[in-house]
Amino acid sequence: MFKSFLIVLSILILLRLSIAFIGKQRRSYFTGLPKGITPTYSLDSLPLMVTVDQNYLQFRAKRNNRVLGKIVVGDGIVALGCAQGPIFRIENSSDIDIKILGPERMVMIGYSPSGEVSIRVELSIEEEQELQRCIAEALKN
Repeated sequence: MFKSFLIVLSILILLRLSIAFIGKQRRSYFTGLPKGITPTYSLDSLPLMVTVDQNYLQFRAKRNNRVLGKIVVGDGIVALGCAQGPIFRIENSSDIDIKILGPERMVMIGYSPSGEVSIRVELSIEEEQELQRCIAEALKN
């Protein structure tokens, strides 16, 4: 009886670890930068609350969707993605509006990479001022 419990427990732990690993790999894939651009700032496993105006990726429209995301800032480009797909791919500072709501709270408002879906992303991040500075520096023309 105890052995079967340990077997089931180990299978569940391995399943959870593989799901976490696959999610991390997918976030990295969807936030990849073009060749020749090195990332200046990168942060993984960010808790995000995503609100979209119409169905996008697997997000429900006009509802708060909670996911883990990854943000990568490079010279002239910012990529934000999650395991479901790319959320933002910003190459111009006019394409996004960034606001700091308070300690450890930041909001990014913009459009999907296709430009068809309006997206609002609320990030829970400790160094929100540093991230805003890095994004502004990367997107300045």
